[in-house]
Amino acid sequence: MIKKHYMEENKFFYSQRAILIATFFGSPLAAGILVRKNYINLGKDKEGLYALLIGIIATILLFIGIFAIPEEIMDKIPDVAIPFIYTGIIYLIVERIQGQELRIHKESKGNFYSAWKAAGIGVISMIVLIAGLFSYLYTTEKELDPEQFNEYVFTYENNEYEALDILENLVDDDVQAIEKLNKGLTLWRENVQIIKELNRYDLSSEDIAYHNYLIKYYKLQIEKYEIIIKSYSEDGNNYEADLAKLFLEFEELVVEYQTSTTGEY
Repeated sequence: MIKKHYMEENKFFYSQRAILIATFFGSPLAAGILVRKNYINLGKDKEGLYALLIGIIATILLFIGIFAIPEEIMDKIPDVAIPFIYTGIIYLIVERIQGQELRIHKESKGNFYSAWKAAGIGVISMIVLIAGLFSYLYTTEKELDPEQFNEYVFTYENNEYEALDILENLVDDDVQAIEKLNKGLTLWRENVQIIKELNRYDLSSEDIAYHNYLIKYYKLQIEKYEIIIKSYSEDGNNYEADLAKLFLEFEELVVEYQTSTTGEY
């Protein structure tokens, strides 16, 4: 009776494979759209609405989680890792809520939408998300609060002074030296986040250019401290070549900034 029902209805459904393709390209939002369509064709409009809402909420939580991950950790995560993770979770959910119905429909020689159509919906979903994200970032630009701005500047300048002082006054004990260098790393990383926060203010192009220079400078400092920590941790390893290369990058960065601001080499 169930098979006959599906064949008589002659409705199209999105297969699990199609839903996974759309999810990979378009986040859980795309999954919510396609699962909702399947539910509508099953005569379950209410469940379809829930599926769409869950897809929207899951996508919002996904982006909140991504932005909450520190940049130095995100840099180490492969680009495809996160899509594979949430696509795998969606697979388990779809299998649980619609897997049986989709298998029955397939066994009944029922019709399915093409994977290309699903992929297109996934791409459109991602475009909508990116547009929404940029719109949010643009509209949440902060008005310049001089007092708060000065506090940020004081903090990153103080962090810089403290981090450099750590490097200049390292003790002979390797364990203590590594501990202090890790503290310096934390200060440089905090400065990167402070500058990014400052760039959300309505600033002049000169201020933004200077801040972008600082971010590059801080990231080079982070790399330098990481190399020095390795030199303390791994006896016998010589990192002089790495430090020399890094020193040249510091020089190039200074020249690049001076050239961009004065137009002179």
